[in-house]
Amino acid sequence: GGIMDETMLARVLCEQAEMFALCAEMEGMKAANAERLMHGESLAYPESEFSNIASSLRNVANSLHSLGYR
Repeated sequence: GGIMDETMLARVLCEQAEMFALCAEMEGMKAANAERLMHGESLAYPESEFSNIASSLRNVANSLHSLGYR
C-alpha cells in the first residue's frame, strides 16, 4: 500500500479500536475465570468464548488485509 488518506486512516483506527476492545473483553473473561477458580466455582467463560474472541480478532485482521496493508 501507499500513503493512507483520511478515510483509510479512520478505518484503520476503528479496526484498531475494535482489536483493543476485544482484547479488553478477553482480559476481563480471564480475570472472571481466575476469580471463580479461586473460589472453587465453575468457569464463567468456557474455551468456546475465547475461540469466539479469536475469531473476531481474525476478522479484524482480514478486514485490514483487504485494505492492502499487511
